[in-house]
Amino acid sequence: MTPNELITYYGLRLNPYKTGELDSSMPEEMYVEVDGFGRESGQIKRLAPKLQARSLVLVYGPAGCGRSSLVSFIIRNLPAPLGGVELLPVVGRVRDEQPMNAVWQVLEELRTWMRDNNAFLNQDTLHARYEKHIANADNDHPPPLGSSKDIFSDSLTVLKGLKKKPVPVIEGVFTYKQVENAATAFQKADVLLFTTTREDLYEAFASHQYPGFRAKVDTLGLTDVQTFLDQRWKYATGNPTAVHPFAPTAILQVFRDRSWPFRNVADIISDAWEKHREVTDPTVQPPAPVLDATILASAYDYVMRSGVPTGVQE
Repeated sequence: MTPNELITYYGLRLNPYKTGELDSSMPEEMYVEVDGFGRESGQIKRLAPKLQARSLVLVYGPAGCGRSSLVSFIIRNLPAPLGGVELLPVVGRVRDEQPMNAVWQVLEELRTWMRDNNAFLNQDTLHARYEKHIANADNDHPPPLGSSKDIFSDSLTVLKGLKKKPVPVIEGVFTYKQVENAATAFQKADVLLFTTTREDLYEAFASHQYPGFRAKVDTLGLTDVQTFLDQRWKYATGNPTAVHPFAPTAILQVFRDRSWPFRNVADIISDAWEKHREVTDPTVQPPAPVLDATILASAYDYVMRSGVPTGVQE
């Protein structure tokens, strides 16, 4: 049975257990109830549309728990720019604790986007500054803070003509100094978003001087996993009373008395769904359940392949 045939077999609108972080191709409803950040969705829907200029937002949580998806969810709930302008998330992934690394990585990503989209056309001076301060930077010679601030400011002017408004996103920030430098370099951005696995940074962020908020994602326990299965299935069927086909005994056996990062839960369930597709007879009615053996095999294969994931708590 093909993936689309399995969707048709169950009368679904889409694959309910597609993996991957929330992006423009994923319906928001597939995420907002649980998936590592359901507890924060109400706060975000309330606060994100009201963010003032120069707002800072920090998302904290263990690896694999949905920090990037939560950032995407926040961006979806920001006020829409006027005049047909589109928000442009610019994601820089911090590599180390060098104080300017966060700024450098965002500007490197912005440079790449501008190059690939011909934004440097008739902008020779700006392009030369990117090459001098960003493309040729390294940890021993990081981009100067003042030059970075000017480059970003001038980039905003250019991108405004293309109806784009950058939203800097800094993933995996290590230190509060990196936050401070980014807040200075990108002070003309309406919103600046950070993710971190550092609890000390999450605590320190509470006292910063800018508007904004912080959010926390966590691992999923058994009840969260059951909610994930149920909510995704109901959305995919369009039926609020629909019952997912995963055998409850195996779900209990795999996820009871421990908590898992969302990414690992999603990978195990997605693999079980795929294994189920391979053995399902489309002539069998009513639709067949996802068997205990299939779910247990997927969990076993995952642990054998990847080990016990970081963040799994007994």
